[in-house]
Amino acid sequence: MSTQQPLGETLADTARSAPLTLGFKLSYGVGAVADGIVTAGFGFFLLFYLTAVCGMSGTLAGTAKMIALLVDAVADPAIGLASDRIRSRFGRRLPFMIGGLLPFAVAFGLLFSIPASMTGAGQFLYVTACLIVLRLS
Repeated sequence: MSTQQPLGETLADTARSAPLTLGFKLSYGVGAVADGIVTAGFGFFLLFYLTAVCGMSGTLAGTAKMIALLVDAVADPAIGLASDRIRSRFGRRLPFMIGGLLPFAVAFGLLFSIPASMTGAGQFLYVTACLIVLRLS
């Protein structure tokens, strides 16, 4: 009995065992660079902005970010499930990305234009709402 593999499987096995080139790794990872810069910059700058510029306490600023992150942790799987089940002529993901564009832009603009007269609980609720919309969109 012969144990030879079909030619297609042999080529696939060879391709899987070949080491990846540096150029391939760089081109594959370059897409994450922009996301990493935005995420890190936004994460670091936001707390500075909220505390130093807006006068919010560090505890409230961190709590607002935590609440938004907890909402995101629950909503992400639900949004993923919904996008897996949708059927549209634009595909499964594009309608969600387009639908999130306007709320993201509005929430981002509102977050960085907090009225100077807003303080305390009102400011906390305003920031928390903006961060939740940003996370969801």
